[in-house]
This record gives sequence, C-alpha cells and structure tokens, in this order.
Amino acid sequence: MRAKPEHVAATVFDLAERGMLRLEWVPAEATWRLIRTGGPAAGLRAYEFRLLSVLFGGA
Repeated sequence: MRAKPEHVAATVFDLAERGMLRLEWVPAEATWRLIRTGGPAAGLRAYEFRLLSVLFGGA
C-alpha cells in the first residue's frame, strides 16, 4: 500500500512537532530543508520509522 502525499506531509509535521526533525526555510533555494534532530526512535510507529529511513537514509 502506498502512502498518500497528504499522509506523508501530516507525518512530517507531526514528527517535527515531536522534535524528531526540524523544517528550515532556505530562501536562496526557495525550498524547505528537513533536518534530523536525533530524537529517540524507540517510541516511533513502524510507518514513522520507515519515513525517517527514507528521508534520511536510516533512522
């Protein structure tokens, strides 16, 4: 089953709210940068762990 874009976006914002990653606006590139903050992965749901692995090459 594939994740819908709106579900991925919601999960990214939720992970940011919980301190697992940070969103940073890059004006020179007119884009957003996702920065892994290194929060504990122990409490993550399987789909959250998979998303972090895809985004950052391993959680």
